[in-house]
Amino acid sequence: MRIFSGDFEGFQFYVFLNSKWLNKMKDYSDSESAPEKIYNIFTNRAEPRIIKTNKKMTEIAREIMSYASESKFNMISIKAMELMILIANDDNEAVGLERKYYTNTQMEIARQTRDILCEDLSVRYSAKELAQRFGISETSLKSYFRGYFGLGYHEYQNNIRMEKAANLLENTTLKVLEISLKVGFRSQTKFGICFKKYYGMNPLEYRRRAKLKNKND
Repeated sequence: MRIFSGDFEGFQFYVFLNSKWLNKMKDYSDSESAPEKIYNIFTNRAEPRIIKTNKKMTEIAREIMSYASESKFNMISIKAMELMILIANDDNEAVGLERKYYTNTQMEIARQTRDILCEDLSVRYSAKELAQRFGISETSLKSYFRGYFGLGYHEYQNNIRMEKAANLLENTTLKVLEISLKVGFRSQTKFGICFKKYYGMNPLEYRRRAKLKNKND
């Protein structure tokens, strides 16, 4: 998952603290206080609390994901208890993780910018042009975009062009020039250079390999 311009591996789970579940937690020493500790840690915060996982937390998290794929709900419950206890007793904030937080309006600007970019890849929009649409500065638009998607405006724009081009090479008979125009390149040569830099091969070689793979499959 990508949150606050950082890459994380994880999941979301919801805990309903009914009496049966709380009674189970009493099997662990001092564990009945874990939910209250966590509530006090996370409630009334202006921003999320981000902690670094230790080895044990990571192991439990992976076990939970494994049990979830197998629908082993009893085991998920037990492991969730263990994870809550570890979180409750962890009092260290993450170090070296700088995060800038954005308002709902700023995040909506980032999403709308993405939608405009993806709507028609044959059209090239400058960050300045889109910033003017939202009445903000170019610097602000780039900041919101990177903060929400974790990639710079131009890098994201290039990535979606290359991925769309690869899809057209694999699934259509369009000529390379036609594809380059569809993804916003007026020069087939420049398109070929960018594509090779992204995929490590030129468009025709990519198409040949894709056809060979599909044939073998």
